[in-house]
Amino acid sequence: MKHMIISIFGMVLFMLPGVVFSGADEICCTWVNPAYTSANPPQMQIRNADGTFADYITQEANDPLKRGTFTIMKKWKDSEGNVWYQIKWQGPRDERGYELAKISDKGNTLELVMRYDDYPSAIDPANENYRCYTRH
Repeated sequence: MKHMIISIFGMVLFMLPGVVFSGADEICCTWVNPAYTSANPPQMQIRNADGTFADYITQEANDPLKRGTFTIMKKWKDSEGNVWYQIKWQGPRDERGYELAKISDKGNTLELVMRYDDYPSAIDPANENYRCYTRH
């Protein structure tokens, strides 16, 4: 019975903003962009359902450039079917940042912009912190 209560409580938590989600989310997978050939931005990013992430310089790399955690603070779907996120993340040495991210309506493209002081107000490809990945 105790396990059942925890499971039900976990489903309620999933719906509250600012709580690490349980289970799979659209953003949790491997994202790649072969055009990225340096560490900034990384060529491959893996986001896991447990709220952890790892960035890799290439798809073939064994050791990540950076590991950290992330929390979905807000999630919504727009009228075109795109899924939007406001995400807080923490990397090594207490590095912290904010992302505005969008997964395309077909679920195969992730675009994001990150900042260190607050959430970006828009996803602008001209922004130096703009990233674009495809689902791998």
